[in-house]
Amino acid sequence: MQPSTKQTLIKATYDLIWEQGIEGITIRKISSRLSLSSAALYRHFDNLSELLTYACIKFLEPCIEDYKLIELNTDNPLDISLRMWSTLAKRSFYTPQIFSALFLSPYRAKLPEIIQDYYCIFAQDVFNVEETLHYMQILAHIFFQNRAYLQLCPPLSSEKSIDTLSDLTFYTYSGMLAILAQKEYPVAEVEEMLEKFDACLMHIYNTEL
Repeated sequence: MQPSTKQTLIKATYDLIWEQGIEGITIRKISSRLSLSSAALYRHFDNLSELLTYACIKFLEPCIEDYKLIELNTDNPLDISLRMWSTLAKRSFYTPQIFSALFLSPYRAKLPEIIQDYYCIFAQDVFNVEETLHYMQILAHIFFQNRAYLQLCPPLSSEKSIDTLSDLTFYTYSGMLAILAQKEYPVAEVEEMLEKFDACLMHIYNTEL
């Protein structure tokens, strides 16, 4: 089966990100690689930002194995949430521009829907797509619908605690991600940011429990 134009655009963008980094990706570069007009892109995506959001979804897939490992050690949703945000930081702080296309994107609120659409588009190319989509939906629940996920946590009885924990977790993560995305930091400074993030996360969770 021939890939659809939408699939081809997403894959070409993903490949360009791997080869050149996300910072220099333009509609012209994508169109040129595929010998398509810019109009073809706009028939499938609102703009470059939406296409980049689709193209960066695959970078979340390694978090599936992190989740499976964490789930083997605890079934407490609060503990899972805490560990997953910490793991996400370790994966994303070294490539902040890529993860900014997901977490700082104007399409962040739509990411659960975009993830669903992405795995429909690539259903023939992903091994065990049903299982992958299942776990990606769990990750979407934790990272992009955090408030709803935290409602599963028995210790958080008040709506205010849930709101506060959800907001502070995301604001802390996205704030640090935005800082790291501004320029290339030495590895030692990134590691220091990771330590600070974990410390902030522990303080937030301990305060709200």
